[in-house]
Amino acid sequence: MKDVEAFRKDKIELLEEGLVIDGGDNTEMLKTVKTILFDCDKEFSGQDALIYDYLYDQFEEADE
Repeated sequence: MKDVEAFRKDKIELLEEGLVIDGGDNTEMLKTVKTILFDCDKEFSGQDALIYDYLYDQFEEADE
């Protein structure tokens, strides 16, 4: 790697980007994911719990 500083800046920028999943051709898949999340009765912990909470919140906001 020739420019470590540029790589570091690019990596930070990438990690700070928000994730957007455009419905497009994935509408049915997203509906399935939403149903699974909302109907899930499993308890999560650690990183899995954070991911679950984030996705749940995103689907709830999309409904509003």
